[in-house]
Amino acid sequence: MSNFARLRTLRPMMTISRVSICAGVLTAAAMGCGPGSTDSPTDGSGGHSNSSGGSSSSGGATASGGTSGGTGGMTASGGMTASGGMTASGGMSASGGMTASGGMTASGGMTASGGSTASGGAAGGRNGGGGRSASGGAAGGRDGGGTGGSGMAGSSGAGAGSSGTGDCSALPVCDDFEAAALSSTWKTQKGGDFTIGLATDQAHSGKQSVHVVASANTNSAFIYTMKGFPAADFWGRAWVRMKLGAGGHQMYFYAISGGTQLRVFNRLGSNEDAQINIMPGDGFNDSKIKVPQEKWFCYEWHITSSMSEIFLDGMAGAAKGPGLSNPTAMYLGMQRFQTGGTAGDLWIDDVAIGTKQIGCQ
Repeated sequence: MSNFARLRTLRPMMTISRVSICAGVLTAAAMGCGPGSTDSPTDGSGGHSNSSGGSSSSGGATASGGTSGGTGGMTASGGMTASGGMTASGGMSASGGMTASGGMTASGGMTASGGSTASGGAAGGRNGGGGRSASGGAAGGRDGGGTGGSGMAGSSGAGAGSSGTGDCSALPVCDDFEAAALSSTWKTQKGGDFTIGLATDQAHSGKQSVHVVASANTNSAFIYTMKGFPAADFWGRAWVRMKLGAGGHQMYFYAISGGTQLRVFNRLGSNEDAQINIMPGDGFNDSKIKVPQEKWFCYEWHITSSMSEIFLDGMAGAAKGPGLSNPTAMYLGMQRFQTGGTAGDLWIDDVAIGTKQIGCQ
């Protein structure tokens, strides 16, 4: 047989074989003979592409919070890889995402409550509530939850001022004028129509103070003490409130030694400043500090044999003046030496006298 004849005889047989092979391949594919034929089926749990446990299903290549499919997929609730995923609830971008509640910086997030810089801190979270060092401080969880330390408490700030009623019981003179009558420490001296005594209409502490009611006339009213005197070097402190117009020469506090008066609290004419004045000589030393009206203020004085100084509300060295040798008494109240000004009131409270500065505490 010629070669051409043989070729024509074999061609149909080759075609039949090819058909048989293709049919076999198709049958095998239908029966699961392809790659992975010994694994669970393509759609079974732990398989490769779609069903639960698939490529993105629970237990799959990316499990819940996987790359693309299934519950907790790429953008499922709870962020980048859903609950249990890369960043769990409080994840990268979903609810609780980068800036949402429970997110990267929100509550429960990277810096949220319980986070690195929880609420109440110095500067607040990046996008969520809460500052840099408040409750739930530095150690809270990255993906929510963590409780962190209690954080550093901030200072409260300005704070209330001292009342000026600290314990002065060890000093020679210490009186808040809360008794039913003036104590034996004090005596009174007055002239004309001025009055002086305990009253309840104003008080720096407690319910009472010493109240001077002054007319516009040239009269006077004082309480005075000799307790602790003579004193070569002493300090005094009183809380004062006044409602008195300027005018004339008004004297409020003074110490005496023989025939000399060292007046450590004065005002003269239209000048509203606190001044030191001495008689005889009638010299004045001006503090350049205006005396407040209708409010309580702290007034301090210091007298030695060679100098005197006054302090108003703690302002050191408000004025300096001459000294006084061994004063024998201290007077507190008011005297008007010249007519002028108007009738008015002076209140004195929380008085202390000792050998060291007492302060306004």
